[in-house]
Amino acid sequence: MTLNELIYIIETFGVDSRQIWKTYFGVRETVDTEQSNGMVQWFHVEPTSVIGNSLNATFKVSFMDVLNNDQSNELDILSDTQDVAEGFLAYMYNEEEYANFNISERANISWFGGGDDSDYFGHTVDISIEIPFEYNYCEIPFSGAADSTGSESRRDSIKYLSFIVDEFAENYISVNHSQFGRKIDIDSSDMDGQIIWWYVNDGQVENSLSSYNYSAIFLDILNNDSSNEGDVYSDTFKSAKDFLGYLHFIGHTSGFELDREEVSITPTKNLPTSDYAGYRVDFTINTQMDFTLSNVPMYQCLANEDGLFITGYDAKRIQV
Repeated sequence: MTLNELIYIIETFGVDSRQIWKTYFGVRETVDTEQSNGMVQWFHVEPTSVIGNSLNATFKVSFMDVLNNDQSNELDILSDTQDVAEGFLAYMYNEEEYANFNISERANISWFGGGDDSDYFGHTVDISIEIPFEYNYCEIPFSGAADSTGSESRRDSIKYLSFIVDEFAENYISVNHSQFGRKIDIDSSDMDGQIIWWYVNDGQVENSLSSYNYSAIFLDILNNDSSNEGDVYSDTFKSAKDFLGYLHFIGHTSGFELDREEVSITPTKNLPTSDYAGYRVDFTINTQMDFTLSNVPMYQCLANEDGLFITGYDAKRIQV
């Protein structure tokens, strides 16, 4: 089960429902109220978490209609959208029996509307869906064989992770290139595919286990009218999911561990500019540290019958 398949299932409800005029998907969608001809279904994905072998996604699905200027149809709208929202839940629980996902027993239904920036009234359903997450390296669409053995950097270093991210970007068919750093400079005219923008957040060492948290943002270009927003979110979500599977596989062969209890996947927009949208992956890499001092490049002060002198990493003998 993929995000794209879940989106298709939810979209199918809107298409097949005789009460819904049009369906929209995206983090933020502009709906032209002047052209509205009935109830609208609008939905998007909230921040997603990965715990062990499960991916937990929360969808916000709104059902809404245009309120008359005199608000004479408010009761009808709230009643109709409530009926459709409950029908949507019945539809999803029925789909659960045939598809490979699980829906939480509790779903929230809340009404909205009356704001100065919207002509719509209706109800929103918050529904949490759990799907299997298999970290399957063999299903990742690589154009060539990825190799983690080419770097001589320490396996717990940022430079080594940079090598891994670059390898993924070079071999993954949907990604154009990767870029590291808190500041990013992208020329959209040069983009032919997704970009991975990644950086390090913080770290800690406890009982010789180092844990560093990173963020990797998978971005693609939005059309001026946002007509490809659904495709951008679906495709970048798949790339983010495959990236986690890649890290999990490489970690087994390279001496580090992807912490599968500390992973989240969050939709993002307007980063670095309004031309882009995608998903941010927050993940933690654990590595067993070697506290052997001989591995630390440092000067050492030694003594013999000639007196004191300095030796060690790139040091000249200094007589004292």
